[in-house]
Amino acid sequence: MQTFLFTDIADSTRLWQRFPEAMSRSLAAHDAILARLIPEHRGRIVKSTGDGVHAAFDQVRQAALAAVAVQQALAEQHWKETGPLQVRMGLHTGDAEQRDGDYYGTAVNKAARVMSLAAGGQVLLTDVAHALVQENPPPGVGGRELGKLRLKGLAGKTGLYQLLHPDLPDNFPPLRTGDSIPNNLPERMTPFIGREREMDILVNYLVDTDADQDRRRLVTLIGPGGTGKTRLSIHAARAVREAFPDGVWLIELAALTDPQAVPQAVLDVLGLQETPDSPALKLIASYLKARQALLIFDNCEHLVEASAGLIEQTLKAAPLVQVLASSREALGTYGETVLRIPSLPLPESEEWEHVLESEAVRLFADRAEAAGAGRWISPEHAQAIAQICRRLDGIPLALEMAAARLRVFSPAQILERLDDRFRLLTGGSRTALPRLQTLQALIDWSYDLLDGEEKALLQELSVFAGGWTIDMAMDVCPERDVLTLLPQLAEKSLVVAEPGEEGMHFSFLETIRQYARDRLMESGRSAEVRGRHLAYFLSFTRTDSYWDQAYLETHFLKLAPQLENLRAALNWGLESDPLAALELAGNMTLLWSFGLAKEGLDWITQALARVRPEPERVDAETIDPERARIFTWALLSRGSLLFALGRNRDGLEDSKLGLTFAYRLGDPNLICLLNGIVALASIQIGEFKTAQSSIEEGLQLAEAHGSNYVNGMLLNIKGLIKLSAERDIAGARVLMERAVELDPATAKSVTGLFPLIKIANLSQDWERSRQLVAMGLQIVEEAYDLDKRRFFNMYNAERGHIERLAGNLDAAEHMYGRLIVSYKELGMEPAVANLLECFAMIAVQKGRPRRAARLFGAAEALREQVGADMTMLERMEYGMSVGQLKGMMDAGELDSVWKKGRNLDIDKGIALALEYANPEPDD
Repeated sequence: MQTFLFTDIADSTRLWQRFPEAMSRSLAAHDAILARLIPEHRGRIVKSTGDGVHAAFDQVRQAALAAVAVQQALAEQHWKETGPLQVRMGLHTGDAEQRDGDYYGTAVNKAARVMSLAAGGQVLLTDVAHALVQENPPPGVGGRELGKLRLKGLAGKTGLYQLLHPDLPDNFPPLRTGDSIPNNLPERMTPFIGREREMDILVNYLVDTDADQDRRRLVTLIGPGGTGKTRLSIHAARAVREAFPDGVWLIELAALTDPQAVPQAVLDVLGLQETPDSPALKLIASYLKARQALLIFDNCEHLVEASAGLIEQTLKAAPLVQVLASSREALGTYGETVLRIPSLPLPESEEWEHVLESEAVRLFADRAEAAGAGRWISPEHAQAIAQICRRLDGIPLALEMAAARLRVFSPAQILERLDDRFRLLTGGSRTALPRLQTLQALIDWSYDLLDGEEKALLQELSVFAGGWTIDMAMDVCPERDVLTLLPQLAEKSLVVAEPGEEGMHFSFLETIRQYARDRLMESGRSAEVRGRHLAYFLSFTRTDSYWDQAYLETHFLKLAPQLENLRAALNWGLESDPLAALELAGNMTLLWSFGLAKEGLDWITQALARVRPEPERVDAETIDPERARIFTWALLSRGSLLFALGRNRDGLEDSKLGLTFAYRLGDPNLICLLNGIVALASIQIGEFKTAQSSIEEGLQLAEAHGSNYVNGMLLNIKGLIKLSAERDIAGARVLMERAVELDPATAKSVTGLFPLIKIANLSQDWERSRQLVAMGLQIVEEAYDLDKRRFFNMYNAERGHIERLAGNLDAAEHMYGRLIVSYKELGMEPAVANLLECFAMIAVQKGRPRRAARLFGAAEALREQVGADMTMLERMEYGMSVGQLKGMMDAGELDSVWKKGRNLDIDKGIALALEYANPEPDD
C-alpha cells in the first residue's frame, strides 16, 4: 500500500502569460524545494506533472510531514515578480500497480482528483489517508472534515479532510466539485457512446491545460441534423464544469421562432428580470461581467444572426465567459472556432469482431438493448447490422430510431425497408421536440431554412450518386448559380465538401440525398434533371483513344471514381432511353473488364433487350453510323465479357455480330479488336480455322492502320493459336516476344503474363511457371482495379494447375479449395465447373474413382446449365482423366455414380469438392 501526493501551482496559466521569464525562475525554485524535501521525508518523486509533481511514500505519516514542510518552505521563499506561488496538494492511500517506474490504478487517480479540488496553499486528504494519519499523528498535524463529495470519473462519493497545522493557513473557500457548480444541465438518460476524438478536442478548446495558449472563447459545433451535437455539448459541459465556478448554463433555442426572444431565453436561464432601466442585453452583460461561466447556445441555425449578435456582445462585456454553440452552420462571428461533428464511424468490415468496434454499431446495439431487442445483436446478424449503419450514414438519431424498430422487425427486415426510410423511421421519443420524432421531420427542419434557389439546387444535386465536382454540378444544373449556392449548402451541413486530387469533391449523406430526391420528384423536374445527368456521363465516358495501354490506365482512373454516378445514369437510361443506356454501358467496357464482368454483362444485356429494333434485325450496311457505333461497342463489350466469364460460344456470336457493324464504321482498330475476340473465343472451343482466319485478317489490317497496342494484342493471340493448335512452343514464343517489343506495357497489364505461363507449362518448366505466377500476382496487387478477385483467382488457379501437373496433388487441392467459392461468388460458373473437374482429376490420381465420378457428373451438369464449353486444352486433359477412370470402375457403377453427381446443385458440388480439400492456405 502506498500514499500518493500530487501537487500543482494554482493559477499557473495566468502567471506564465503575465511573467514568462520570471515564472521560469520561480518554477525552478519551486522544483528545487520539492526535490529536496520529498526525499528528506522518505518519499520518491515518480514524475513531474508540468507545474507540479507526483510522489509516492511508503508511510502516510511521512507524506503528511512532507506536505507541511513543502508548504512552509514555499511560504518562506522570496518569489520577486511572480509573487508567492500558491501550491495545492492532495493525499490518498491505496494499492496501485507499479510498472516501469510509474504507478497505475484507481488510488493514483483518486489522489490526483483530490488535489484538483484544493485551493492554492491547501492540502486535502481522503478519509482513508486521514484515518491512517490519526493512528500516529505527527506533532501539530490535524484534520478538518469537509464532507463527502463525488470525484470526477470515480464511482461513489469520497470523504475529504483538510490537513491542519499551526504554521499553515486554514481559511479556504468551500470546495467546488461538479455537483456544486450551479448549472441547468439535464440528467443523462442513456449512455454517451463514442466521440472520444471530438471530446478530447472540445475539452482542450474549453479548458486549456497548456500555459502558452488561451482558452477558446467561442466554439461552435456544426454538422447535419441528428449527428448528436446537443448531446456532445452537454457531455463536454459536464466534463469541464469544474473550470467554471460561476455556472454552466444551457440555453435551448430550438423551440423559439422570434429572433427577439433570444435575449429573453438567456435571462430566463440566468434567473434575471428585465426592467425599463435594465434592458436585456445590458442586464446580461452586467451580470456576467465578472463571472467565469460557460454558456451553451443549442440549435442556433434558425436564429443565426440574433444568436451571433448576442454572443459577440456578451463575450466583449464578460472576459471570463466562454460560449459553446451548436448549429447546422457557423455563426460567422469574430473569434469563432468551428468544430465539425461528423456522423459516427462505420464498421470497416462485416466480421462480427470488427462490426462491434464501430461507434455506430455500439450506439445501435445499446439502443437495441434499451428497447428490449438485444436478442438481435449477435454474429448471425452482423452483415445486416453493419449495412443498416452504413445506409443510415452513421447518423446517431437515425440509428436510435432504427434500433427502436427492432421491437417489430429483424435487422434484415429493417435493411430491406431503408429505401423507404422516412416512413420506417418514426420512432423518436414522444417527449422530444417534433423535429426529433421522425427522420423526415429532422431534415424538414434544415430544408425549411433554405431559400427557393437553395432548395432547387439541393433537389437537382440528388441525381448524383457518390458525389460530384463543381464543374459537374454546373453542367447538370445550368439554371442555378452553382458557384454561389453550392458553398452555401456545404456551410449549412447539407452537402459534404472534401478536398480531392483535382479540387473539392462534394457529396450527400445518403439520407439527405433520398430526401432531396423525393423533393425533386414532387417538383416534377426529375426526368429533366436525370436526363441532363445521363447526357453528361455519356459525354464523360466517350473516348477515341482506346488503342494505347497508357491511355487506358488514365481513362480507367478517370471513370472508376464515378462508378456510382454511372450506375445511376444507366438506371435512368434503361427507364427512359435504352439506346443511351446501351451506349453508356458500351463506353464503360474498360470498367467492366477490370473486375466487374458479371455486372457489365447484366447492364448490356438489359439494354440490348430494350432497344428496338435489336441488332440482329438491323441491316448493318444501311444502319445510321452513330447507331452502328453504339451497337459495335455494346457487342464488343458483351462478347469480351462473355469470353472472360467462360461463355465462349456466346462471346463468339456477339463478336461476329459486332464485326458486321464495325465494317460499316470502317474503324481499323475496332475491326482488329473484334477479330481478336473472335479468335480467342474460337481457340477456346477448338475452332482453329476460324481463329486463324480472324487473326490473319486482323493482323493484315493492324500492320497497315492499327496501333502498336492492337498489333501486339493480335500477335499474342496468334501465339496462342500456335500453342493450342500446333503445339509450336518456339513459334509461339517468337510471336509473343514481338508483341512485347511493339508495346512493352502489354507485359505489365493484369493479363499480360498468361501467354508466357502457358508456354512454361507446356514446356513443363514448373519453376519458371511459378515465377511468372508470382510476378502476375504482384502486377494485380499494384493495378488500379475495381474488384481484383477475378484476376487474383485466375493467377492462383494457374498455381493450382502447375502443382497438379507437377504431381503436388495436396498442394493443388488446397489452392483450388480457396478459389472455388470465390468463383461462385463472382458468378463465374464455368470456372467453378473447371475446378470441379480439376478436383475430379486429382481424385483419379489418388485412386478415389467414386469421388471422381460424382465430381465429373456435377461439373458436366453445371456446364450444360450455363452453356459453357471446355477449352481445347481442358478437353484433352479431361479425356485422358475420364479414360483412366473408366479403367478403374465397372461401366454400370460408373454410370450410376456419375448420374448422382449430375443431381448435385452448385453448392452441393462445391461442398463435395471441399470435403477432402482444406480451403485455407498451408504456406
